[in-house]
Amino acid sequence: MRYTIPMSSVATPQVMRLRETHRVLLLEHYRQLDQASRNCRFGYNVSENALASFVARLDFNKDVHFGIIQEQRLVAVAQISPVNPDYPNTLELGISVATSARKQGYALHLWRYLTTYAAQHQKEAIHMQYLAENKAMASFCAKRGLIPTQYGSERVSVWLNPEFNTETSYPSSHASIQA
Repeated sequence: MRYTIPMSSVATPQVMRLRETHRVLLLEHYRQLDQASRNCRFGYNVSENALASFVARLDFNKDVHFGIIQEQRLVAVAQISPVNPDYPNTLELGISVATSARKQGYALHLWRYLTTYAAQHQKEAIHMQYLAENKAMASFCAKRGLIPTQYGSERVSVWLNPEFNTETSYPSSHASIQA
C-alpha cells in the first residue's frame, strides 16, 4: 500500500525555471504521461513523434516553463505562453503532473508560483483551456474559485486576473520570483 504525505507536512517543493538545457527532462516528463494524461494536457492524442517535435520547438525566450524536479526527473511542469502577439500581457497556461506525483499539491504549488510570476511581470490575465472530460482540472479550478467562462462540447475556458485573485497567489511577503 502506498501512502501519500500531505504537502503541508513536508518541505515546500522547489520550483525552478526551466531552460534550454532541460529539454531532455521535459521530453521524458511528457513521454511518461499515459495517453489519457497526454490527451488532457495537449487536448488531443499526442504521438511520440509529436511530443518530440513539440519539445524541440519550445521557445524558452517567448514561453516560460517552471518545473519541480525530484530524483533527477521532472514530476510537475507548467508552461505559460503569450496567447496572441496582439495581447502580450495575456498568457495561456498548461500544467502536467506525473502520475506518481499526483495528489501531493504540486499543481497548486505551480499555480501559486505562476500567478505570482504573472502579477510581478504586469500580466493582465492567464487563460487556461481544458477538456471537459478532465475532471481533475475541473475540480482544481473550482477549488480556486475559477468559474468557466466558455463551455464547448469538449473544451472549457477559464480566465484569471492575477491582480484580483491574490488569494490564489503567494502573499506579497513571498520572495520575488526571478524571470
